[in-house]
Amino acid sequence: MKWIKKKELKKKEVQQVKHKLDFIVISLLILSALLVFFSLYAPSYFTVNYKSSASEGQLGDKIGGLMSPFVALAGVFITFLAFYMQYKANNIQIGLFNQNQKEQNQLLKEQMFFRLLDNLNQRIINFTYRDSFLVAGSRDETVSYEALNTLIGKFKDKIDYQCPLLGRRLLAKIPEQIDITHYRKIYQATTIADIFNFEQAEELKDTIIKKGTSGERWEYLKNLIGNNNDNLNLNSALKSISHAEFYNIDFKERENLYITSYDELYAKYGGFMDGYTKNLTYLINFITQIPNGENLFFIDYLKSTLSTQETILIFYFCSSTKSNEKIRSQVRQINLLDGILDATDKFIAYPSEELLTREIAFVLSKKDAS
Repeated sequence: MKWIKKKELKKKEVQQVKHKLDFIVISLLILSALLVFFSLYAPSYFTVNYKSSASEGQLGDKIGGLMSPFVALAGVFITFLAFYMQYKANNIQIGLFNQNQKEQNQLLKEQMFFRLLDNLNQRIINFTYRDSFLVAGSRDETVSYEALNTLIGKFKDKIDYQCPLLGRRLLAKIPEQIDITHYRKIYQATTIADIFNFEQAEELKDTIIKKGTSGERWEYLKNLIGNNNDNLNLNSALKSISHAEFYNIDFKERENLYITSYDELYAKYGGFMDGYTKNLTYLINFITQIPNGENLFFIDYLKSTLSTQETILIFYFCSSTKSNEKIRSQVRQINLLDGILDATDKFIAYPSEELLTREIAFVLSKKDAS
């Protein structure tokens, strides 16, 4: 708004100066016309009562001496006006040239923007997703935006796969914060008893808490839970702990899961992911270099063309080690991740919009590892 007000104020000042100059031009033209008219009328005025006996030479000298300054002054005014009109004509040409340059620059910016955006879309259109055990052309492979949607779903699957281990760590780290219902599930999954009372779950919780340190608790849990990943009920119980506490734990814990998931998928689909994010980074950098106020069209258009799946990919990219503080700051500057707030089902533990907004803030404000 300040930029617009300054521009309007400058226009008003220019118009005021123009009005003053136009007034000067009109005044000089009128004055010159009066002087010329007076010089034409002067001979009859000065000779109407002049005696015929006087020398004609003296008469001419008298008229010439009286009128020469007026005629000369009119000539000066006319000469000034000629130079002034030339000056105005030059300014008009310069203004038209500058305006044309601005229009050309704006056109070049728009052409560059749409070309970069088209490249971004083409990368998705040409993307093919298939699991490593499938052969090319398999009926199970997906392409284009369907492939992107499949890839986005894998992020959630990768994080969910790590949740049982996270549940173990949380049991060892913050057992007092975990709800009793989770201890009940663990008890049922690690014993053959189908029926028990809540006192048994309370006893298990107290036993883990009394171990004192996370190291002691971890050793106890190794004996209680073991390393049997085939116990589906136990994995489900540990996952439920992770899901319940996921957005309450320190962000570093979640960040490690994001990084691991991104790196695993990058190892298989790095060609697409790397190409897309580099293209996007250049596009965002291009937009943010345009002065504020002039880049609003580009920002709004970019946000309107990005699919929800693309914004989720950008979220995970920003949470990974492949991004940097600069690009995260630019993404935050143009609010590029606002579009994922309607897609909470695509994230682990189905966060609310409030939690997801907070998570976006964590991701975009994190610092690069030194």
